[in-house]
Amino acid sequence: MRSRLLSTTALFGLAALLPIAPALGQEAAKPIELHIGGTFDAFFALANEDSGTGEPGFQRRSHGVQRRGFITFAGDTVLDNGLVAGVNVEFSAETCPDQIDQSFIFFESRYGRAEIGSTDSAAKKMWIGAPNPVAGHGINSPSIFTVQRGSNRALPSTFIGLGPNGKEEKIAYFTPRVGGFEFGLSYAPDGCKESNVASGAIPFACGGSFAGLPAKNNAGQHSKLVEGAINYIGTYGDTDIAAYVGYGHGTLEAQSGFLGRLKDNWQFGMGGSVSYAGYTFGGGMRHTVSGFVNGPDSTFIDGAAATEQRDYNFGITYQTGPWVVGGQYHRTRTDLTIVAPADEGTDALDGLSLGGTYLLGPGIVLTAGLEYWSYRGSDKSPATLGNDSKNQAVVLLFGTRLNF
Repeated sequence: MRSRLLSTTALFGLAALLPIAPALGQEAAKPIELHIGGTFDAFFALANEDSGTGEPGFQRRSHGVQRRGFITFAGDTVLDNGLVAGVNVEFSAETCPDQIDQSFIFFESRYGRAEIGSTDSAAKKMWIGAPNPVAGHGINSPSIFTVQRGSNRALPSTFIGLGPNGKEEKIAYFTPRVGGFEFGLSYAPDGCKESNVASGAIPFACGGSFAGLPAKNNAGQHSKLVEGAINYIGTYGDTDIAAYVGYGHGTLEAQSGFLGRLKDNWQFGMGGSVSYAGYTFGGGMRHTVSGFVNGPDSTFIDGAAATEQRDYNFGITYQTGPWVVGGQYHRTRTDLTIVAPADEGTDALDGLSLGGTYLLGPGIVLTAGLEYWSYRGSDKSPATLGNDSKNQAVVLLFGTRLNF
């Protein structure tokens, strides 16, 4: 524990002092001015999925309109000595429980970059892997889900991110890129995010600005989230090469459930990409140990919880002029603890995404895609007539992404 405390203290000191030291005695050339930006995805989707009684697609429509947007208020200023100070606040462009997606400030200089606030971990920000041919969708951690997965616990992703929402209150430091290499490290003291809900009242809530420091014994919550990564970006002739390795560890605060079957959680991931003559090929993997182990717990959903998961993802795209076309494949295998019967099972997902984009104008992208999803797993709700963990689906997508 002492070594972890010392490393945490060193991270705070390094992130706080390095960018500020050059600025002592200096004043900003001008105050920070905020600028509005963001993205907006809008799609028309058609889906054919398993829709029998008890199956995930039961009584679901075969088509619909989907959207996802973010509005960003961001700005920075450059001091006379070159130090950059800035702020970033991102709102979801639809009503949701987590209305402010992230908000943080940063300082950047020749010594590196430091961030503090609610934002993604260093490991997630430095991720490198397979290209996505369909904006907002794809199989690797899509921002818009079309297919129902029922009680299947296979949630596809190769991004490192330990917290329940991925944007817990944290501090992070990124080194300058030297010889193509960059290193990043982030630390979140608690597995929660600032909100207007009292700390401990519900899981993963820190409380508001006047609530004091959060509780440290929330049942089933993982905290002291340390996540780091190193990546490499280089060019050799006409070929661009990038590679990535990331790791994260979370410490259990307190047991949950009468059997006490929880432990620390961790993630390890790696990936890379190669680009040449318009082609980009990339891939990656992630291994996750969730902290659930060999027994039921009060936080189980539909009678089961993921104990360990392995994800693999590969993709290729080709760009010519304003056109980009490609495909992506994802495979997930999730080991489970099942309440009844009390033994282990496995949920699985195999997915394929094909599609392309066309750059209509500055910041305006048209896109279309065809996806195949195959969820498989044991029925975790025996009362249903169908397998609520199994779903095979074909999805057709037409839409646009606006960047502003």
